[in-house]
Amino acid sequence: MRLKGFEFCYNAQISIDSETGIIVARDVVNENVDYHQLIPQLEQVKVNAGRYPAEISADNGYYSGRNLMYLVERGIDAYIPDENTAIADKGRQRITRKKG
Repeated sequence: MRLKGFEFCYNAQISIDSETGIIVARDVVNENVDYHQLIPQLEQVKVNAGRYPAEISADNGYYSGRNLMYLVERGIDAYIPDENTAIADKGRQRITRKKG
């Protein structure tokens, strides 16, 4: 959640094997956004499990062009909604400010 100002907080990241429920990667960072964390998590999965996952799912906080290119280059199928899709799935509309 984005708030006005700056808050000191931590952002925990975990990657779980969907078949076994076992945590295969984890990290705690002090960044308030998730999209910088996808690539380090997948690299940690590769080290711990010996390979990249065949597919991943993540919330729209991980959606970025850089992440999508990384996934395509490694042949990883990804299910990550963009912000507009996530908003629509929640039954909401995007709120935009009127200029002027």
